[in-house]
Amino acid sequence: MQTKKLLILSILFLVIGAFQIKGMAQEGLKDGYALDRKEIEYLKRVEKATFSGFEKLFDQATWFPVDIASVAHADVLILSENTYYSKTSPTNIGLGFLYLILAKERGYLSEKQAYARALRMMDMLEQLETHEGFLYNWYYLSGKDGRIPQVTLDRFVSSLDNGDLDICLMATAGAFAQTELSRRIDKFLGEKDYHFFFNKNPDQRDNGMINVGYDDAKKIYHAADYSIFNVEGRMTVLVAILKDNIPESAWRKQARLVRTYTTLENEMIPVVAAWGGSLYETLFADEILGGFEIAPKAFQQNALRAKASVKLLASEKGDSLIEVQYDVKERYTYSGVYIKYDDLDVSKYRSLIFQVRGDQTEGYPKTIKAELKWHGEYVQFEHLPLKSMWAEVQIAIPKDSKSVDELTFVIENSAAGEHQKGAIFIRALVLR
Repeated sequence: MQTKKLLILSILFLVIGAFQIKGMAQEGLKDGYALDRKEIEYLKRVEKATFSGFEKLFDQATWFPVDIASVAHADVLILSENTYYSKTSPTNIGLGFLYLILAKERGYLSEKQAYARALRMMDMLEQLETHEGFLYNWYYLSGKDGRIPQVTLDRFVSSLDNGDLDICLMATAGAFAQTELSRRIDKFLGEKDYHFFFNKNPDQRDNGMINVGYDDAKKIYHAADYSIFNVEGRMTVLVAILKDNIPESAWRKQARLVRTYTTLENEMIPVVAAWGGSLYETLFADEILGGFEIAPKAFQQNALRAKASVKLLASEKGDSLIEVQYDVKERYTYSGVYIKYDDLDVSKYRSLIFQVRGDQTEGYPKTIKAELKWHGEYVQFEHLPLKSMWAEVQIAIPKDSKSVDELTFVIENSAAGEHQKGAIFIRALVLR
């Protein structure tokens, strides 16, 4: 087994490809440019391969997609005995429903096949343990027929993940209107109310925003809200407003974070940026919500600029560069980015070494926290001071450590100092 595929990466290609392939051929990627025949054929091959690969991510016992699958010899393997790999989430389930709609529309499944699969998924969805009608973060998929997936890892109820699920269910009900499935979806959606997440920040009551989520084990809400516009969380905010009449302040108060980049041609390009700077955050919600139909030029321009900024950052000095934008003005808030590894073997190494610097123009925090984790547990963490010039730093790896699967960089409100909004850059990560 060489690598792992995260479900979310596959669905990003799936959604963008299926929604845009016709539109791109007709309208072009930008003014004055249209795809030629070879480019269209190439996109069709990519689309076909993506649908084929995504189909293999479904657990045959529940018809829910797994969160992580191993890839070996050009095939996808579901490891049902591995509780960390073989799990699913509200987002994964929602994207499974979305896959069926897209597969039907693109001709990979017949309407009868797609409906039967969606009905089976709904059968299992209605049996899952919930809290106030909302799903928990993770459910273990045993791969055995007749087993109802059980809550695993934690008992956190995520507003974002439930929003992802519900917006996909709404799309499914629309795709199979006036059916048993659409009626059951309406009933399922009616059993939850997003007021459960509204105005629930323990440190900022009555702030008019949607909270990140609720920890059912600790009986406490998260200390952060969805306060930045260009993330997938805005789908949850919109669902809450339209479905449960949450005040529109939850939408208006999301900050439109704009950053300006200088291209290699010295052109200044402003971008409505995502908090983590990823193309997934920038493009995914736009595709689901239909931003390209609401304001095609604006969304297209921002998507192209976001792509250009990511390419620009990745090419600086030939190094793989990570930019972390942050805004931690509110007390107890934090921002950051995480890098997912394929069970990285660290048993032969003593330290992780990388270079880091702050953004002198935008501002940067006094310190950042770097965390190495394995299955959600700390392997090691360090608080690192920052400067505006590149500096090499090391994180010691404990002698008994065998593997890590996550590296996280966090900027906390309490450690940001006077620059509570800004950016940092990280590059040249190596093990020694």
